[in-house]
Amino acid sequence: MLGDEEARRDLLRREVAVEQQQHLELARRLLDQVREGGPNEVPERIAALLSPRELEVLLLLDRHLSTEEIATRLFISEHTVRSHVKSLLGKLGVSSRREALEQLAEARG
Repeated sequence: MLGDEEARRDLLRREVAVEQQQHLELARRLLDQVREGGPNEVPERIAALLSPRELEVLLLLDRHLSTEEIATRLFISEHTVRSHVKSLLGKLGVSSRREALEQLAEARG
């Protein structure tokens, strides 16, 4: 019995490690896009206000992903996505996702 429980814990630890690695790789790709510019660029005046996770969420909103799709992509709950959206809206001084995306488009020129 004890051996089975330890094996399950070990499997869970490995699964969590894989998910964390996937998240880190996604975060690196998105932040590279921010730094490199191009169509997915987030101008510095916006990027400087947001955490790396909020930048990820903003870029995924810009791709017109739903809360559910963002949660799935980032391996987080929908509640957590809504929390990140609320935080980034406050930091950008806007009251809706649409306004945030308009501000992003305007900053991009």
